[in-house]
Amino acid sequence: MRAPPAGGNDIPPRWRFRESDGSSEVIRPATVRPRPNIAPGSRPPRGPGSEAMTDDDRTIDTGEKLRAARGDLSTTGGGGPVVVARQAAPEPPRGLTGRYEVGERLGAGGMGVVHLVRDASLDRLVALKALRSDRVPEPGAAESLREEAVVLAALDHPGALPVYEIGALPSGEPYYTMKRVRGRTLKDLLQDRSRAEVRSRESLAHFVDVFERVCQTVAAAHRHGIVHCDLKPANVMVDELGAVYVLDWGIALRVSPGAGAAAGIEPGTVFGTPAYMSPEQAKGAVAEIGPASDVFSLGSILYEILTGISPFGALDGRESMQKVVSTDPIDPLRLNRAAGRALSAICRKALSKRIANRYPSARELADEIRRYREFRPVEAIPPALYERVTNWARRKPALAATLGTALGGALLVGLGVASLAVSRAALLSAASGQLAGARAAVVRLDERIRQLEERSALVRGVPEEEARLKRQVAELRAVRTDFEEYTGTMSMAILGFTAERPDPAAQAYARNLTLSRVESHLARGEDLAAIVAIRRALRTYEARNVAGLDARQAEELRRKLAAAEERRRAEGLEVPPPEWP
Repeated sequence: MRAPPAGGNDIPPRWRFRESDGSSEVIRPATVRPRPNIAPGSRPPRGPGSEAMTDDDRTIDTGEKLRAARGDLSTTGGGGPVVVARQAAPEPPRGLTGRYEVGERLGAGGMGVVHLVRDASLDRLVALKALRSDRVPEPGAAESLREEAVVLAALDHPGALPVYEIGALPSGEPYYTMKRVRGRTLKDLLQDRSRAEVRSRESLAHFVDVFERVCQTVAAAHRHGIVHCDLKPANVMVDELGAVYVLDWGIALRVSPGAGAAAGIEPGTVFGTPAYMSPEQAKGAVAEIGPASDVFSLGSILYEILTGISPFGALDGRESMQKVVSTDPIDPLRLNRAAGRALSAICRKALSKRIANRYPSARELADEIRRYREFRPVEAIPPALYERVTNWARRKPALAATLGTALGGALLVGLGVASLAVSRAALLSAASGQLAGARAAVVRLDERIRQLEERSALVRGVPEEEARLKRQVAELRAVRTDFEEYTGTMSMAILGFTAERPDPAAQAYARNLTLSRVESHLARGEDLAAIVAIRRALRTYEARNVAGLDARQAEELRRKLAAAEERRRAEGLEVPPPEWP
């Protein structure tokens, strides 16, 4: 994108903050002009043309041209408060006639204003963005707006607002039209959460889904060589149908593969939002700005999702930037246990001060979030043993949700009723005993299978006996497979999934898998395995019915159990005792 004009070397850069209401806004690095002469260490005058800056969620631009006529004020040489110029109220685009009928104002910021308009040619409502009337005279402003439209059009991604048209007003100023979105910003959604919602795994899962889609949109931009440079919750919109959009590409920069975005930009230029910019942006190290800079900003967004607070929030932008450069935020896991080790590690990696230690681009970060959501190991941290079991159980919810076991009935439902009264140590002790019992059953089955195979070797040439032993071995192998799967289910139970509040979907999985497993065994003639599975299901039904079987299904299972036992007796086969194996 176009570089700003060079500024005078004798004027040190200053920070300037501009208010924004969250609409897509073009903000460009430009020339620094002399500020009013204010004595070092003194407070700048307060008047109707300015207001104190106390919010660090605003876009900063060290190069914007200042307009003395608007009562602009500077930062003090001694580190006094930063102030922001009050801007004239944006007006509707003048001279827009014919195709578009101008309606209400949707938003405005330092550079542009967005109105709702009706496109008469297609009879639809769209959003139209044009320059603010007080910004029209600025050199490069018109070109900046055109470039923003080109960036959006180039992305061609579901997470970027589609551009319908670029045009010009009768006076020559550009405008462009884009999709109208009705929804709420991620900033508003995060701020509306209660403390309980911040610590809710269900709520976190929802926002992590939104975050992944933001990463995917930014990844598409990085593939096109575009760095957003101002990612923050206020620049993410979630519409009424749940679609996620990344807004405000006004200060986006183009980068070449393997190079930063410094071409033509004066060293020391600072742009972005203080609490969300990367260290290289905060230091004005424009030669280092690249896709990893957006990754840092995405890490700040993820941190706020996980903890409810900004990692670098402060009373003013200068303090936020100092934190960005020199302070590591508290581990999200310490602030919210619901964040989990994996997400916390991903967040810390994205927020690394060293560019080389971050994810190279949003693509790698999106892939990492995808691995987390698919319950696979993430690259940011090696999974612990219990996390491997957790991930296995979550990847196989139908199997893991089979709670039709003595453990499921007696332990899990007991936890659901009185989880606060049961210590974690007692839970692990009881569950580990159940798991050990299941594994012991597998060992006994292995020994029985070995004995039958040895007997089969002794009766070769006796077809009837050989066939009988072969059938018994096949039946025991089916039972063994069933118990191996059962150990996975109990591993899930050890971790307490669905314990505090059995989920209807998990119950449906458990019920359907229990019934389908019985039918599968019966269809293959595996009466022994069917008997074991039916007895287990009935024990759970008669205890706490965690799997949610109804009376009709339980009665049907009893009928099938009796039939399977009768077939074995008729064939001269052993019917195992109730406690078997």
